Amino acid sequence: MSTKYYYVNSKYNTENEAQDAAKALSVRMQNNPTDWISVKEITGNNETGWVIYPTLLTDAEILNPDTSKTYTCFSQYSGENVIPVSATELTIKSSEYRKIYGQFWNVNTIEKFEDDVDFEGDGNNVPATVFITPTTDMSEYI
Repeated sequence: MSTKYYYVNSKYNTENEAQDAAKALSVRMQNNPTDWISVKEITGNNETGWVIYPTLLTDAEILNPDTSKTYTCFSQYSGENVIPVSATELTIKSSEYRKIYGQFWNVNTIEKFEDDVDFEGDGNNVPATVFITPTTDMSEYI
């Protein structure tokens, strides 16, 4: 019998490896918003039009947006594009989009598959699936 663990679209040979992946993803979800949000600085207004600067903000810039600037943000996981966005609104949108990202990847579940399990004794083997909650608390991301 072969056992495999899947977490966020990756395969692992042991539960410990999958648990380590969840821990690493938790750190990314605290520090790497560019995984789920794209942000650019903009100037202008609704009446005269917006000028969108071509450079995407870095993780650090998204985590600490400049309150004197205006932004546009996009989530590839929700398809939402918002313009204009203040620094405060950007922080809110980033958190909102992080939850959508977490739900998309089902970050609060490790799947354990055991091959060759004969449930009914009829010789037909069906993979058994067990859902495991990561030991790292990922519940705030879903």
